[in-house]
Amino acid sequence: MHPWYKGYTGTIEPMESSLGNVTKYLVKGHYEIEEDDQLRILELPIGKWTRDYKNMLEKMCQDE
Repeated sequence: MHPWYKGYTGTIEPMESSLGNVTKYLVKGHYEIEEDDQLRILELPIGKWTRDYKNMLEKMCQDE
């Protein structure tokens, strides 16, 4: 049985282990690329908190 969340517009993709069993899932949120190098995040991956995600993005911008 695969995970499913009502209304979730991101993707949930199974990842196979070396034994061929599905044990993990790759969860991706949903975003749109807008003009002028802007990114609009529409939905975060399942299990990610807004503040943690914002902190990660700010750190990525500082590292550039």
